[in-house]
Parts: sequence; structure tokens; C-alpha cells
Amino acid sequence: MSRMDRTYKIHEILKASRHPVAMRIFMAELETSRNTITRDFEFLRDALGAPLIYSREYNGHLYDPNAPSFELPGFWMKPAELHALLACEQLLENVQPGLIAFHLSPLKKGAAVAGGVRS
Repeated sequence: MSRMDRTYKIHEILKASRHPVAMRIFMAELETSRNTITRDFEFLRDALGAPLIYSREYNGHLYDPNAPSFELPGFWMKPAELHALLACEQLLENVQPGLIAFHLSPLKKGAAVAGGVRS
């Protein structure tokens, strides 16, 4: 599992829990070592600005309840990559209609608003 995959999984676990999450749960869910998860926590805090804290009282990690709601950065694409993706979607639509149209509809709307792509 890549660091980015682990980061999204850690975020998902933290957002789903109402209480601090023990390290053993992260280790079991991610099937990785304590050291790797500790490095991922550092990445979340230092590089992504996550308000991740450790609760000694509950022996677990959580997002600081006093901090603003935290979300991971969105999915960013260059204009050429977006055009390529939408061109692929159009080709797929001819082969199997609706395969990914629902998932890409927000991109199409955003691109149309930006003036870059016509649907």
C-alpha cells in the first residue's frame, strides 16, 4: 500500500471514529508497522496540516475537536490531463454507456464552467 493510500485510509478511520483510535487498530487496518504509521502521522501533520493529536488519557489518536474540520486535498489535474480523461470517457461511452459518466459528471460541469470543455 502506498503512502497516499495509507494517508486516505488513516483519514477515513479518524473521520469515522468518535473516539481516539488506538495504534493497534491502525496497524491492523493498514497491515503495516507502528513506525510506518508514525511517519504517516507526521506527513499528515507536517505536509498536509492535519490537526492530528494524541490523547494520553485514551491512548489513541484523533483530529483535534477544537480545530476546524479537516479534509484531505482534492484531486488536482492539469488542463491537458482533464481533457485526456474526458476524451477517454467519451470513447468509453460509445462502448459501454454510463460506465464512468456518473463519476465524471462533476468534472464535466466544472470544466464547462471554466470554459475548457464542451459536453
